[in-house]
Amino acid sequence: MSTRAAGLCDVAVPPAHAPSAPATACQGRVARGALRLRPYEPADAGRVVQLVTDVLERLYPTGGEWLERKLRSFEREGARCTLAEVGSTLLGLTIETVKGLGRCKLSTIWVDEPARGRGIGTALLDSCLVGWRRELLNEAYVTVSLQVVGVVALLLVPKGFQLRALERDRYGAGRDEVVLAWSRAGQVASADRGWVNEQLGQIRSLPGA
Repeated sequence: MSTRAAGLCDVAVPPAHAPSAPATACQGRVARGALRLRPYEPADAGRVVQLVTDVLERLYPTGGEWLERKLRSFEREGARCTLAEVGSTLLGLTIETVKGLGRCKLSTIWVDEPARGRGIGTALLDSCLVGWRRELLNEAYVTVSLQVVGVVALLLVPKGFQLRALERDRYGAGRDEVVLAWSRAGQVASADRGWVNEQLGQIRSLPGA
């Protein structure tokens, strides 16, 4: 995330401790048409902070503070956030940050833990891919905590992400991050299952993964 979670995140973060949201009972994949993806609005800030802060704080020392700054900066900094909802329940989100020169950072992709495995992360990532292709981006990248990269890679690699680097102590001592990068060429290559397995193998072989 950095990438957090199976939902991932991208930079470290914590504000005041946010209370945990009630668990969402979820079974099976989300029914076609039930999942709604929509742009973040300022009125969503409280729900986003409540649901995501604890996850960020477990992986990054200042995750909450980063999240609150990011939510205030969307209109100014060329960043965007997409929310995934079923009914009125927030189940996931992405945050993207434009870096210029045809590059974008997937700062966060996150799905509420009880709702994982239901296709929500895939739907969010597919939405990002549509935008990147429309905008003719050359590259999008994400930094993922080494602690969770094995799980996150199962979502990202089949969509064209591949290992770019391992950065030791990126966010402090022992906070190692793996950089995964997407390109249009990588997305084409990902149609080959052998390519996907090779990329996953490289990631799983990283020391500490």
